[in-house]
Amino acid sequence: MKKFAVIGSPISHSLSPSIHTAFGELSGIDLSYEAMEVKEGDFTKKVNLLLDDYEGINVTLPLKKMAYEISNVPSKASTQSRSANVIWKKKGKIYCENTDGKGLLKDFEDKEISIQSRNLLLIGAGGAALSI
Repeated sequence: MKKFAVIGSPISHSLSPSIHTAFGELSGIDLSYEAMEVKEGDFTKKVNLLLDDYEGINVTLPLKKMAYEISNVPSKASTQSRSANVIWKKKGKIYCENTDGKGLLKDFEDKEISIQSRNLLLIGAGGAALSI
């Protein structure tokens, strides 16, 4: 079984465990996906422990900047936004990615909304705001 988690504070409201569990079932992937409360002061210690047992971790507020900073191998999108929403360990190094901006663009595309030559106003400061 592959283990995954989403971390943040607060986290109890997250729908990620039910969404990812359903994805695993539909895709025939044996996985577990947990929501874990992680405070900023415990971030580095908790993440280092989790990454020894988990395939990957999704990161939400207020930890996205810290996820980028702990990474040894940041993606281009993470470097541009200086934040990460996905981290994983491979060969002793911590990798990070930020899929928030790509996700928004894909959503616009799926809904056939063109943003070419348009001004956009982002209202809010949620977990994806910095990335977008």
